Amino acid sequence: MPTSSTSYAAKIAKTKKKSAAICGRLAAELNGLNILDEGIEDHPYNATRFWLIGRAFARSSERCKTSILFNVAHKPGTLFQALEPLYKAGLNLTLIQSRPLPGNPFEYFFFVDFEGDVGEERVEEALAAMRSRVERLRVLGSYPQIKFIK
Repeated sequence: MPTSSTSYAAKIAKTKKKSAAICGRLAAELNGLNILDEGIEDHPYNATRFWLIGRAFARSSERCKTSILFNVAHKPGTLFQALEPLYKAGLNLTLIQSRPLPGNPFEYFFFVDFEGDVGEERVEEALAAMRSRVERLRVLGSYPQIKFIK
């Protein structure tokens, strides 16, 4: 059963008989749950992303990622045309996801992450070129890349 958070899942598991939750150790302990198994992820570098939303961009750091959201016309080649400026700027895409566009069957908006900061000239130029090729583009922000610790 999907929930809004792992903490909420733990609260439900606490009150609902014959249930369990996938959650962190702290959530289990705070809710008095027995820990049945640990380390169940299928990828050792699995991470949950949390967003801090504000009106100003974060300070640039040495290794940044930028997240954008856009949609394109429902025609052949429009996704390629939208992404081409990122390729030409030498920006490495690290994530691309599509989600249905509410109220428009078979049309999608795209979340894209790439390496680079919105303050870099090549990123600014690539995003400017994208704006003329998409129906809507929103820069969600730039942030330091996560460093995984083994």
